[in-house]
Order: sequence, then structure tokens, then C-alpha cells
Amino acid sequence: MGIKVKQKLAGNYMMFTAYQLFILLVPLVSMPYVARVLGTDENGTYSFLESTVMYFTLAASCGSAVYGQREIAYLDNKADRTRVFTEIFLIRLVMTLISYAIFFFVFGLDPKDGPLFLLFSFNILTVIFDISWFYQGMEEFTRVVVQCTLIRLVALVCIFLFVKNEDDLPVYILCQSVPNLVGAFSLWPGVHRKMAKISFKNLQFKKHLLPILLLFLPQISSEIFGMLDKTMIEVLTHQKELNAYYQYAQKIVKIILIGITSLGIVMIPSMSAAFARKAYDEIRKRMEDIFRFAFFMGCPLMFGLISVADVFIPVFFGDKYIPSIELACFLAPTVILVSCSNVLGVQYLLPSRQQGAFTLSLVLGIIVNIVGNALLVPHYQALGTVYATVAAEFTVTLTQSIVVRKQLPLRKMYLSGAIYLISGAAMAAITYTVGSLIPGRALSLAVRFAVAVTTYTIAMILVRDPLLARFVSIIKTKVFKRGR
Repeated sequence: MGIKVKQKLAGNYMMFTAYQLFILLVPLVSMPYVARVLGTDENGTYSFLESTVMYFTLAASCGSAVYGQREIAYLDNKADRTRVFTEIFLIRLVMTLISYAIFFFVFGLDPKDGPLFLLFSFNILTVIFDISWFYQGMEEFTRVVVQCTLIRLVALVCIFLFVKNEDDLPVYILCQSVPNLVGAFSLWPGVHRKMAKISFKNLQFKKHLLPILLLFLPQISSEIFGMLDKTMIEVLTHQKELNAYYQYAQKIVKIILIGITSLGIVMIPSMSAAFARKAYDEIRKRMEDIFRFAFFMGCPLMFGLISVADVFIPVFFGDKYIPSIELACFLAPTVILVSCSNVLGVQYLLPSRQQGAFTLSLVLGIIVNIVGNALLVPHYQALGTVYATVAAEFTVTLTQSIVVRKQLPLRKMYLSGAIYLISGAAMAAITYTVGSLIPGRALSLAVRFAVAVTTYTIAMILVRDPLLARFVSIIKTKVFKRGR
């Protein structure tokens, strides 16, 4: 892999990770405010509505975003790229209209929650106009990042200006859903410059349908378990506050995961191109590096969450959300599990067109999740959902590992994570012990964060970790270049 390619990948990764982190940090900024203003019941209602609408949003997309990104990455010819873009866009248009029609008649006409569902339905319509998959396939992330960041900043300001009490749930929903649609519209100006003249005579739709359907589960892999969990908590317990507790614990884990899972989105075009060139040695080497990176980042984040959850959640969300502490701690192992499945699935199975194996792993995970929820939620309530989620994520990772065991040096890849697990556990023990001695939750949280970063960094220096050495080398190179 050439230096320019590495620099482009690094730049795309940093840019896309920053954007994805921003998307989740915006809720982190607003969550303490919304948690207190709306309360547990309204937040629980929001969580259930969001998960319900998400089913139809994902059905409208139906795997076309991941598929479109991959197919665009394969094409260098402008005319072919235009034809494929048009075909995929029209498929998304039809699927969205069908999905929205079903949603409207099933939920939009509901006498109780119908108006709230309709406010949320902007998310479904966004699928039509969202062409971020096209830019991602072209490996042009800057346009997506800059424009959508500005729009979400405006939305954040609107939340603080207009959401004032428990009666403002409709306003909060609009502040969350409308920016998505506006952001999608903002990507269209200038797209014609990357296209040839569109001809509707030679369009072919059939060849896309089966691959899109096969990629449906892979596309929703990051959302499916959370959606199922929230739905089953509501159905099995009818306690809105339990959904609120689970939602906030889950959001913390999603924020932690964003830096690792963003790498998968950025790597799909590059990995797809590498498979097209049949550069298998390069692919295996890259997979080893990515897997090590997943453990390097995932282990301290997982153990860090466990060591600070008891002060972080009350400080940020208030004492009403103390039940979220236990949920967040037991959800922490999913950080490593999702990191591994993201590397094996999103960054290897999908670019190598093994979506059937990817889909199988998710189907098995969904079965485990549903059965686990049905058995555990009546007895353990929201904690039962957490147990089911961890078991489901483990099933996905195990299945994918079995599938690729003869294609990748899997034993070597997993063993590379041992030192990070040990270092992360030691970091958590020291962090929690020191933090427990500090009076005051906010001060204790600050001290724990500093201790965790320092302890893990020292551990990596002591074991002479190659990734840390590489990061230091990159920083030195950039500093010296600026000095010249």
C-alpha cells in the first residue's frame, strides 16, 4: 500500500471518525439537559418511538447504502458511475415510498401516539435524499462532514432554545429529525459535476435487488440489537422509565464505539479495491493491523467505562438515572465484541463479498437476542435485556470467527489483544481505587479520567507497544515538518 494511499486512508478515517464522534457527542452535550427537562417517562417514550420508526427507516434503505458505497468504489468510469448511482437512487426512492405508506397506515393514524410518530417520520423520508453513500464510495468524506456538522450544530442550539419542559417532547423530536432531512438535501448541490448525462434507457434494476437484500442485515448491524431491546422492554414490561435507563446506558457505549466502528466505513472502499486487485497479502497484513488497533482502543474504553460509570452517569444525567450505572457496566463487554465483529464483518466479509456469511452471523445473533429477551426480561427487566445483548454480540463475533478461521491468521490476531486486556484491567483497578478516595462526584470523575489515561499510556510504554510507537513517530514527523 503506497504512502499516498495510507495518507488518504488516515485522512478519511480522522475526518469520518471526527464526524461520527461529533454526531454522538452532540447528544452527549444535550443529554444531561434533556434527561432533566423531559424526565424518565418522556425519555422512555422517545426511546420507544425512535426504535419503532427506525425499523421503517432501515427497511426503506434496505441495505442499499452499504451496497451503493461498495459499488461506486468499484467504478472508475464516469458513465458507469452515473448509471449505477441512478439505479440505486431510484430503488431507494421506491423502497422509501413503500415503507412510509405502511408506516403511515399502521402508526401514523394511531389516535394516541400518531402525531409523534409523524414528527419522527422525517427520518424515513430522509432515505430518499441521502446520497452520503455516493460520496463515501468516492472516498470524499469532507463534503459530508462539513455540511452535516453545521446543520447539527444548529439543531443543538434549537434544543436548548425551544425544549423547556416535559410538554416539549414534540419539539425535541423535530429538533432531532428535521436536521437529518436538511442534511440530506445539502449534499445535492454540485453532485452533477461528478456525473455524466443520465440516460433512463439502459437502466438495470434486477441485478441490484438480491445483493441489496443480502446487505440489509449488514447495514443495520449496528442498530438492530438496540432496536429489538427497546421494543421488547416496552412490550414485556410496559415501564417507560426502563427504556430511558437502557437508552442512556446504550448511548454511552455507542459513543465509546464510534472511533473503532468508523474505521469500518472508511475502509470499505479501500478494502473493496484491494480485493478487486486480488492483493491478498496486503489484505491480511491490513487486517492484522486493524484488529490490533481495535483491541488497543477497545480495551481501555471498555474497562474505563466500568471504572467511571458510578460517577459519570449521576454527574451527566442526574440521580434519576442511577439504575443506568449497572446497565452500562454489564454492557461494557460489547465494546470489545462489537469491535471484533466490525473488523471481521464490515472490514473483511463485506468487501470480499461474503455477505451471506455476514448475514448468517446476524441472524443467529438476532435469534439469541429475541430468545434471551423473552426469557430474561420478565425476571431481570432492563438488566435481562443487557444479558441478551451481550450474548447476541458474542454469537455474532463467534460465528464470524468460525467463518474466516481459514482465511485469516485469526489465532495471531486474537492473541495480539491479550496485552491490551491485561493493561486495561490493571488501568481500571487503579483508576477505580484512586477515584474512590476523592470526595465529590465531579472531581472524582476528572481524577479518574486523568489516572486512566496516564496509567494506560505508561503500560503501553512499558510493553513497547508498536501502535503507540507508530503514533509517536507520526506526531514527530508532523512536528518536524512544521518546524521546517
